[in-house]
Amino acid sequence: MGNILLSDGTRVTLRPVQPDDALPTQEMHQRLSLVNIFYRYLRPHRPAPEEIEHLCRLNENEGAAFVAVLETRPTRVVGLAYYLLEPQHPDLTTEMAILIEDNFQGLGLGYGLFQLLREKAETQHVQAFKLLLHPNNRQMMRLIQRTGLPFVEKMVHGVREVQLFLEPALVLEPAG
Repeated sequence: MGNILLSDGTRVTLRPVQPDDALPTQEMHQRLSLVNIFYRYLRPHRPAPEEIEHLCRLNENEGAAFVAVLETRPTRVVGLAYYLLEPQHPDLTTEMAILIEDNFQGLGLGYGLFQLLREKAETQHVQAFKLLLHPNNRQMMRLIQRTGLPFVEKMVHGVREVQLFLEPALVLEPAG
């Protein structure tokens, strides 16, 4: 948590999501381009208010979520990152997603949010993140590569499925 300086000089605050973030997160979704929406949800989908509310009220047993807000406008959400725990998976692989408002992509914000997710996930003994990506989502693939962590990927029904291991020593097995 804390403030970070993006590569364009913008200051943002990264912090755990709060119930009051539901409306600003919904507003961020309205500002997103259709391409950004499609890359995140793999379809033209803007989440219903109930979906956003759920993310803003995750408890420890469900996962974790963080937002990025402008330091000068702390009610403006410009980034969201979360993972959802899947207790039925014995290997402790969990689904993870990062969504950054178009004007703030490529500035280091996704990496900052990823670091928060990783730190929190390690406290919950999560071993790997699973990501489902549009094959053309190069920005997310660059972020995955930038982490320096081992990963495996495969194409499943036209979607890139990536398993990103949070500990470099883990044995690499194809995502399943």
